[in-house]
This record gives sequence, structure tokens and C-alpha cells, in this order.
Amino acid sequence: MHPDLGVQTEFGGIRMTAMGHFNIFYKTSQHQIIVVAFWDNRQNSASLLKIIQTTA
Repeated sequence: MHPDLGVQTEFGGIRMTAMGHFNIFYKTSQHQIIVVAFWDNRQNSASLLKIIQTTA
């Protein structure tokens, strides 16, 4: 896997990759990929912002 392929977001090392109607938000460490949010893009994005800000 190539964890750096995702788009860098403005939130502290969190990256995003698209998968159909969904976005996966994740961060990486030397040995792990940590999924922060699995988001359905048809939802209200204000809720997503709250989730990302608390985990960044």
C-alpha cells in the first residue's frame, strides 16, 4: 500500500482518498494507517468537520 497517495488535508497530517460516494480520512505512523473517518459524501459536511477537528 502507498499511504501517501491520498490528498493532504489542512488538518494535522490527515489525508483523504475518494472511493465512489465515500471519502476515507486517515493518518499514518511508521507502522500503521489509522482511519479517522469513513464519510458518505451525501451527508452534511458540517458534521464531518467536527469529527476531523477532534481527531487532528
